[in-house]
Amino acid sequence: MRTVCFSAAIGLALAGAGLIATPPAAAQTSAAPMPAVAPQAAVTAEAINNAPRITVKEAAALVQAGKAVILDIRQPEAYKAGHIAGSISVTPGSEAGRAADFANNGKIIITYCSCKAEHSAARAVVVLRQNGVADARALLGGYAEWVKEGKPTAVGDTQ
Repeated sequence: MRTVCFSAAIGLALAGAGLIATPPAAAQTSAAPMPAVAPQAAVTAEAINNAPRITVKEAAALVQAGKAVILDIRQPEAYKAGHIAGSISVTPGSEAGRAADFANNGKIIITYCSCKAEHSAARAVVVLRQNGVADARALLGGYAEWVKEGKPTAVGDTQ
């Protein structure tokens, strides 16, 4: 079993996603080469800025009607501390691997994060769309706006 430091693992992930040309030197080992990974399209700032958004009011109505699924794109610790009731925790960076879980369910996928400008949620929208999710949208204002609007929240690992 080979061990790779955290920064080297990130480098490998970025290289596999096509975001950097080669993994950092620290990730190079004499062990057998890693299998080739099909590169993902790069997620550009323009794509993030142009990702579809949805208001809290619209999102809540869709969830109430059973027409949407909400994905929490924050670290698991943040999810456990407080999250949108009924949301599913999806660790940042794992969106591509989870896309198949949401691609053909006939529902709108709504992502949210903690950042006021919803950049992490918008990035997740881009990645999900690149991986077969037809209708994904980022929640405007993220978790803070949901709480501010008085919508239901929960604590703990309740997914």
